Amino acid sequence: MNPPKIFISYSRKDLNDIKLIVRTLMIHGIKTWQDINNLGAGLTEGKIRLAIRKECSGLTCYCTKTSVKSPIICKIELPEAENRHKNNSRFNIVPIFKLGTKETAKALRTYLTIPLSNFNGSILKNGKKEEILVASQKASEIILNNIKFDMGRPLPIGLVSKQKTTACVALDMDFTEYFATGFPSQEVWTDEFIPALECLKKVLLAKKITHVRLYSFAHLSFGFMMGYIFRQRTGFKFEIEQLFPTSGFHQIWSTHKRPTSNPLTIHDFPGEVRSKNLCIKINLMSKDNSAFSNYIKKRRLTYRALIEVAPRTYPCTISNGQAVTIASEIASTIKIMHAKYRTDKVHVFAAIPLGLAMLIGYHLNACGKIQCYEFDNISREYKPSCILT
Repeated sequence: MNPPKIFISYSRKDLNDIKLIVRTLMIHGIKTWQDINNLGAGLTEGKIRLAIRKECSGLTCYCTKTSVKSPIICKIELPEAENRHKNNSRFNIVPIFKLGTKETAKALRTYLTIPLSNFNGSILKNGKKEEILVASQKASEIILNNIKFDMGRPLPIGLVSKQKTTACVALDMDFTEYFATGFPSQEVWTDEFIPALECLKKVLLAKKITHVRLYSFAHLSFGFMMGYIFRQRTGFKFEIEQLFPTSGFHQIWSTHKRPTSNPLTIHDFPGEVRSKNLCIKINLMSKDNSAFSNYIKKRRLTYRALIEVAPRTYPCTISNGQAVTIASEIASTIKIMHAKYRTDKVHVFAAIPLGLAMLIGYHLNACGKIQCYEFDNISREYKPSCILT
């Protein structure tokens, strides 16, 4: 089974909206037949018909004043999609209505025998970016709910923000477009990235799939997010392919691996009495902590206490069992420090393996609000990413 591939039916005049819709589908693990970087490029009638008949598992139509007047959409794309759906009900048609459902039905009445409003889709009240985003998220959830996963257990999922994965996966959550021109804002992490992972959890729980294997080339914050959203109390068993870049070696790490000894030391240091912040600094790659110090100074971030997690030598390579222990002890230390210092927000600065980030997130239950930071290699400084609440 391959990740779902959706044909996007749209007018080129709506290209800006479509790019947001396509990016949203992609981060939900849904591929589009059209390349996001070549949207708007001319397609032959033969290629369109072949794509809808053979190469796609569904079609999303962006219904607007201009799209319902397009001869290609009205005479080729939508009729082909309707015929495919009649022959195979698993072929998904998911409309997004910017134009009203009645107006859309009237415009398409001579081309379709089934009104698009009969299909489960999403409706916009206006054309604002925020509403297009919400409609795209709803469309993504509808598509995911209609997928029948049959790849056995654990379910393989790709999650990438740096480079593509070559693993055979059921879903390929692709965030790379958001990092192509810089570092995404904290609002993007909150409004787009976290909802995509929350949607995945909701869909998997509905399908009673709780054993997942992750193949990922992603920023650390995705590890924290994935672990936290699918954390221990939710009942998921998570695995992740952990890569060791210096050796080219890789292992499958599990949240359910038996814990072993902790090779790291955990120390806490008191700070500003009036602060409600708790900082965690964990670096297994280098003894250089200048990026952390520079951020604290530049942003004037005060903390009531600092938790420093460090190895005896650098760089430090750890095992799955050790990572489970480290993650559990960090979560326990946070709870102890919250009780001791009456803090309510944790700031996490890390340079660690992605698998350890996921395991830390997996154990962060009842630890208050968690602010994660991502080290930006271009600016050589930390930037705020996701907030886990």
